[in-house]
Amino acid sequence: VYAAYRPIEQFRVGLGLQALVGTFRSTTYFSACPADRLVCAAEDPQYDAFSELKVGPIFAPSANFGMIGAPGENFRIGASLQLPFAINAPAKVSVRLPNAVVFDKAHQDGTDAHVRFKLPAVARFGVEYRTKTGENQLLRVELAYVREFWSMHEAIDITPDNLTLVGITGFPSPFGVSSISIPRKFEDSNSFRLGGEYSFKLASYILDLRAGAVFETSAIPTAYVSPLTVDGNKLIFSIGGGLHIGEHWRLDASYARVAHFAIDVPPNEARVPRVNPVAGNPTDTESVNGGEYLSRANVFGVGLDYKF
Repeated sequence: VYAAYRPIEQFRVGLGLQALVGTFRSTTYFSACPADRLVCAAEDPQYDAFSELKVGPIFAPSANFGMIGAPGENFRIGASLQLPFAINAPAKVSVRLPNAVVFDKAHQDGTDAHVRFKLPAVARFGVEYRTKTGENQLLRVELAYVREFWSMHEAIDITPDNLTLVGITGFPSPFGVSSISIPRKFEDSNSFRLGGEYSFKLASYILDLRAGAVFETSAIPTAYVSPLTVDGNKLIFSIGGGLHIGEHWRLDASYARVAHFAIDVPPNEARVPRVNPVAGNPTDTESVNGGEYLSRANVFGVGLDYKF
């Protein structure tokens, strides 16, 4: 729910109340070999277990607010702040136990858990210049800066509620499944954005042509880049257009190319441990995210706008 107010012609302010709602599902393999090599080798595939995590319902309230000032006919200045989302939701965990002989008579008892993590606050600031270059012709250029406060995304915490494994040979029965904390250790990211739009009349239609470019720093320190989240410093280039049909309708289309810079995570600097809910000796487990990462993306968008 959003509301905006313009007390004077040169200034307007807005407020929005939001809620992030929904569910998500994740599957992963983990080693059920207790740390560290208490009864087995962590790389032994016989101790690999398949798990499914279903989280929801999610209900995370938040809000945002912003302002736009127009000090003159050609300039606009805007700023906004998106508050963070705190996810704290129930979950169901199901595990297909490993093939190792010690699990032959074992089974899972209970499925309930809780998942907690935070999504960041976002601050935005932009300046726009607009000018008429002729009849039915308008040029707009905008420069913007965005800071996403990802440093509040420290970890994804999964806490089982009385979830146990029963009948594992050589283990206490029932054996409580430990809490899992997936370290994220994100950092604040910055992006610098430049975009332009040129509107003109083509036959009996108004056509908007758009283009833009973004440079964005990654929120993920190199040591914590992993297959779960591949991200790095990136460049984004985009083009698009809008076609006005009559007084009320506008059709839009866009294309963007996202190019990440290559990331090399030396194994001796990697910091993401393997997931292991089976507690054993109090020793650090091996990091498993060392390697080279590279990603590319093509983004296509279409839109339909009706103005009353």
